[in-house]
Amino acid sequence: MRRLAAVLALLLLPHNALAQTPAPIEAIPPGEDVIVPLPKGTPAPFDGQLYDNSTALRWANWLRQYKLRLRVDVQEQKDICRVRQDAAQQELRAERDKYNAVVKMYDRRILELKNDYEHPPWYRSPTFYIGAGVVSTLLVVVGGAYIWHAAN
Repeated sequence: MRRLAAVLALLLLPHNALAQTPAPIEAIPPGEDVIVPLPKGTPAPFDGQLYDNSTALRWANWLRQYKLRLRVDVQEQKDICRVRQDAAQQELRAERDKYNAVVKMYDRRILELKNDYEHPPWYRSPTFYIGAGVVSTLLVVVGGAYIWHAAN
């Protein structure tokens, strides 16, 4: 029953993940990036790069989208890993149960064979074979003597 539940969870997980897949990262506003390097000493309050408004908005939106997307992607991967780990643990339990059942069956069969070897049935014991040999030898000797006596 657990194995069936794990299989159903694995089958349903991709559909659930597809329904919640975040939208691809978009460039908002669209366009090419314009970056102007500024050397120190020009009329800017800092040494670095100057972005036009569209580029600054696009980069800020990318950062926000990637921050949100990171949480969603990490949680999705954690969920997938948890389902896979649960399925692997259930498979391991099933294999252990199967192994234990096979070991019990072989142990029972070994005990049966040992018992048959130590206490064979009467028709497989050495006494039976020796007795059958003695009786058949006596029958042959007595039958041969009777035939020889009848022929003379």
